[in-house]
Amino acid sequence: MRRLIEAAFADAGLSPTIAVETEQREAIVPLVRSGAGASILPGPLAATTTSPVITAALSPPIRRTIGLVWRDGHRSPAAQAFIALSRDQHRGA
Repeated sequence: MRRLIEAAFADAGLSPTIAVETEQREAIVPLVRSGAGASILPGPLAATTTSPVITAALSPPIRRTIGLVWRDGHRSPAAQAFIALSRDQHRGA
């Protein structure tokens, strides 16, 4: 996520000031609430925040690519269903 944010800032000719960095997504909003600064975070996480935090969508949005991996060989019915659902969702995107 950090690389995506830095690239988005660079594309806009800006450089972010990083005050705090954490790999714990659940810590981001409490850090903002306690005055650590502002943050860019995934939309679903931003949607769960409550006051006194203010959220706004980015324009243009920052997008990232993710992948799906699984082991070769036998897969449980649940794994097969998850893979099929993931592929169907990707095709519909």
